[in-house]
Order: sequence, then C-alpha cells, then structure tokens
Amino acid sequence: MDFKLLAPKNDIRSLKVQTVASFCNIKLNIPQFEIGKDDKKADFLKQSPLGRLPVLVTPNGSLFESNAISKYLCSLRGEHNLLGKGLFEEAQVNMWVEFNTYELEIPVCCYVSNKSNEKSLKHIQETFECLNKHLLTNQFMVGNSITLADIFISVIIRFVLKSGKIDENFVKKYGNLYRLYDTISNQKQFKYVFASQQGGNKKISQEKNVKTNEKEKEKEKEKKKKKKKDMNDEDDACALLSDEFTEKKSKKINPLDLLPPSSFSLDEWKYKYSNEKDLFNIAMPHFWKSYDPNGFSLYYMKYDKLEDECQISFVACNMASGFLQRLENNFSKYSFAVITVLGENKNYDIEGVWLFRGTDIPFEMKDHPSFEYHIFKKLDVNNSADKNLLEQYWCSKDTIAGRPVVDRKVWK
Repeated sequence: MDFKLLAPKNDIRSLKVQTVASFCNIKLNIPQFEIGKDDKKADFLKQSPLGRLPVLVTPNGSLFESNAISKYLCSLRGEHNLLGKGLFEEAQVNMWVEFNTYELEIPVCCYVSNKSNEKSLKHIQETFECLNKHLLTNQFMVGNSITLADIFISVIIRFVLKSGKIDENFVKKYGNLYRLYDTISNQKQFKYVFASQQGGNKKISQEKNVKTNEKEKEKEKEKKKKKKKDMNDEDDACALLSDEFTEKKSKKINPLDLLPPSSFSLDEWKYKYSNEKDLFNIAMPHFWKSYDPNGFSLYYMKYDKLEDECQISFVACNMASGFLQRLENNFSKYSFAVITVLGENKNYDIEGVWLFRGTDIPFEMKDHPSFEYHIFKKLDVNNSADKNLLEQYWCSKDTIAGRPVVDRKVWK
C-alpha cells in the first residue's frame, strides 16, 4: 500500500505516526510540509476540514489525528500485537494512549513552547511519577511486550529531551520510566526514525550544526572535484563514483575475525551443550579439555539493580530477556552465555557467565545500551572457585549458591 503522511517531519504528532509505522514495517511517503501554507490549501482542507495534523492519505481515503492514524497502522500489522493481546489488553492500551495524550503530550507541548511553564512542568512531573509507579511492577505499560502505549511515551520523552527544556538526568530520576524509555529508544525501529536527531540538543546548537554541516559539505565537494581532476587512472575514477565500491569500502571487518585461529570450536561447544543431557559430567569435562584461554575468555556478569528493582519474578525475567534481545543477532557468532534469574521473596537477581571470542569483552557487548548497568568480572580457568562458579551457572537448573533458579536463558 502507498501511504502519504502530511505534516512537518519533526512535529511531535508526526513523529508518533512515523515511529509506529517503523515498528509496523510500513513505509511512509513524507513530502515537505509547511505550516501556514500547505495546511491552508483547499486540497488539504478537503482531507482535514479543520486543518488538523497529521493527515494520512491512504488508497481508501484520508485519516487525521495521530492516535487514530497510529491505531489504524497497528491494525494493519496485527501480528505485532501493538494494540495488545485480546480485548482487555486492547482496552488497556487505549486507556494509556488517551491518558498520555492529555496528561503528557499536551503538557510537554505547552512546556516546550513556553506556555504556562511552571504549571506544565509540575503536570509533567506528576505524570512521570504516575507512570514510574505503574512500571515498578510492570516491564511494559500493558502485558509483556511493546505496545502503542510504550511507543507513544518514548516518543514524547524523546521530543522533550530534544527540545533541551528537560535533560536526561531529569528523566533518570524516575528509574522505572527511564528503563522503559531506554528499552524502546534502543529498538532499531525507534532509532530508524530518530537517527538524524540527537536527544537533548538545543535548537540553537542544531541551527549552528546545520550551518556548519553545509560549509563542510561545500568543502567536501571541492575536495572531491580536485581529487577527481588529479586522478589519471580511469578505473580509480570509476570506482570513486561507484556506489557499490563505496558500500564495500564502508563495510567494517569485525576485529574478532582477524584474531589468530583457535583450537576451540564455539559451534561444536554449542552443539554439545544443546544435545547433552548430563551437562555436569559429560559436557563440562569436554569443555575444559577443548577450551582455549588464548583465543577465548570467560566473564561472570551481574545486573547492578537499583534498590526498588527486581522485586517481582516475571519483571526480572522480562528484563533478562530484554537485555539479550537488544544484542545484535550476529554477536552469537562470537559468544555463548547462560543468564539466570535467581531469588525469591521480592529479591531477585540477574546473573550469568559469558564466553567471548578474544581475551577481552567484545565491542558488541560494550556497545550495548545497558552495558554500564552490569558488573563484569573476568574468570580465571586456573582458579577452582571460578571454574565451579561457571559450572553452576551453566549446568544447575534448580539452585545456585542456595538460591532458587527462577528462569535461565541460553544465548547461543
């Protein structure tokens, strides 16, 4: 289907629709749109009688109002369950969508446009507190997966951060809410929409950056012209103009692929672990016999939780799943792990042991948006206590160090 979105690209309501479309994998055609000009045209007013923005032009007709448009897009991709699973969850999603429109979106727009600053900020703080309290016992706003409610909240927070009126430390005071924002904003669908924007930058600095970038582009053009003139080799000149050449040059080689060959086969170990019933007595002796400490490394990992975090088992389990889901899929080529949720009585921890290619924590892990919230400790294979710790986390399915195992997730 061909969809056209009529609205300024950086308008908050337009961003809501764009982000939802990205999560639904629906492509939008967004032409240049100028408020005060395009929204006064007769053709536009036929589609939105009162000039309401945004407007979605579809093969079946036009829709206006960002909430209605977003719900329509979600309904086209029902398999993503962005409107909730079942009638009750769908009603909950609608409830939070309406709540956020009046209790967060409108106050944020007023605050950003310097209308009723003190009153608007107080309203935002009260709403943040309400959402934070709800998220204390819920991983997402509704159910156990991302819905329209989570997306809208995150878009509004990104919008106010981008305005510079509120910084990230302000949002971090509401730990549970920030966790949700951090989760959603690091989804590739969210990043796709906001890739060209830097959260928290002020408009003035953005304008300066635009001017600077324009100057740099002009300089770059001059350099390219000069370089092209100096090139005598016809093949090199063709290569310079070739998109295919540029793409090949831009592809980065993973440093882990450049390491010396190792006698330890990660794929063989994963197969052994997955198919061996007796992990303690058969799989682990095989591992220690074939393990190469010069080509691989082992790390114990623990989530450094806040005082009020991980009090509910399913929330801790969802957090562990979310951490793994946000790793690049191809990272499994260089790693293996068993991540465990331990504990009982409102005291749960997320811990595990990683096997990495190379002798240090790889870039892919350090680049994880939640890396800094985890404690990593390198294990010594010559230390019996470290070896025992690894075997407990990789093999025990009932208890570890006297604590019940609630859930365990294998990364392979």
